[in-house]
Amino acid sequence: MGYGSTILHFDGRRWRVLDDPDGSATNDLLTGIAFHPSGEVLISGKSRGGRVLRGSADQGFTVMGRYGLPLIGMAEVDGRLFLAATRGGAAELTGDGLRILRDDLVPWSVAEGQGRVYFTITPDDAAYTELDLASGQWRQLSY
Repeated sequence: MGYGSTILHFDGRRWRVLDDPDGSATNDLLTGIAFHPSGEVLISGKSRGGRVLRGSADQGFTVMGRYGLPLIGMAEVDGRLFLAATRGGAAELTGDGLRILRDDLVPWSVAEGQGRVYFTITPDDAAYTELDLASGQWRQLSY
């Protein structure tokens, strides 16, 4: 996945290009991938309305939603889907839609941990913000 809406699947022997659900002329920067508990794959996009694609290599992909923010990364933790939305902040995709968790962060990536989600907050500094899912507490850390 990546530039120009390129979605690739490797079956163990060869690579195969998968269709973008918005058509072959779509030009989106696909930026994140997460594996849904159902076995489906979720893919985030930076442009084209900040969309999330859902599907599989066998069934193809559909647009799960367009959220109006540039989504540059995603992480699935404990059945919850978290998104880095640059100036839009740190977000979670729920059954009710996109929920901004922190709008005072400018995350550049998101990563999963054991009961935690990590958002890098600047591309130049050695710092990140951690969300502890059990307590709901946020803390900023350096590495």
